[in-house]
Amino acid sequence: MGKHQLGLELSNKEIASIESFLASLTDSSPDSVTDAPLMPDDPAAGKAEEADFD
Repeated sequence: MGKHQLGLELSNKEIASIESFLASLTDSSPDSVTDAPLMPDDPAAGKAEEADFD
């Protein structure tokens, strides 16, 4: 990836550092992140007024 994207040859130490970093990442997002947002019951709620440019 480093060679294709950056044109660099990565050393084994650099590759190991990247692997360690990526392995440390976790998916700790709360379930609510993927929940659909609640929409207002009133269809007119949240609509911006139309501007009159005349």
